[in-house]
Amino acid sequence: MAESPCSCKVGRVAERYDLSDLDTDLQSRHDAGTSLRALATVLNKRILRTALERAGGDTSTLVSSDRGVDALFDVLDGSTEATDTERVRVKTRLEQAGVDVEAVTDDWVSHATIKSHLNECLSVDTSRETSITESDAIDTIEWTRTRSENVIAETIERLQNAGLIAVGEPTTSVRARITCEDCGRSYAVRDLLDAGGCACRDDESRPRE
Repeated sequence: MAESPCSCKVGRVAERYDLSDLDTDLQSRHDAGTSLRALATVLNKRILRTALERAGGDTSTLVSSDRGVDALFDVLDGSTEATDTERVRVKTRLEQAGVDVEAVTDDWVSHATIKSHLNECLSVDTSRETSITESDAIDTIEWTRTRSENVIAETIERLQNAGLIAVGEPTTSVRARITCEDCGRSYAVRDLLDAGGCACRDDESRPRE
């Protein structure tokens, strides 16, 4: 029996890509202990797989035994250490095969979107996942950073194609830094985590001479 789509992004995506069993799949995986982040990845890969299946061109050379949907997803998502050149090459080949890469990646969802869908549309309690680990934090920040890089790189490419800018092979990079407003010190995310906080916190805890 087909499930009635809801109006949230997950529901709209499920309808757009004919993922009639999505809610059952998400809830089953969640009940089995799958994290919200992993659920988002599951959905995003299904979106990519469906787009490949619907493509009018030949995607068989891209989806082969050594470069399947998972590998393509990792390149597009920034999960691998693929170069900008490789990422552009994969996007170009997908587009030549009839895949609208920009539309596909715009349809991808975050773990927060999955959480809202489970809570508000399926009445699933996700409170067991309210805690956060250092690994979760790094994953979230890295996902956001690579997503930002991809969006910027795609925009620059479109500007080039439109003849609005001229530049050699561009390399896009986004770096996240956290600045403590109390003392002005600035940290890379990993450095701040390794230090357990800003150094000024330690300064305040030391006894004054």
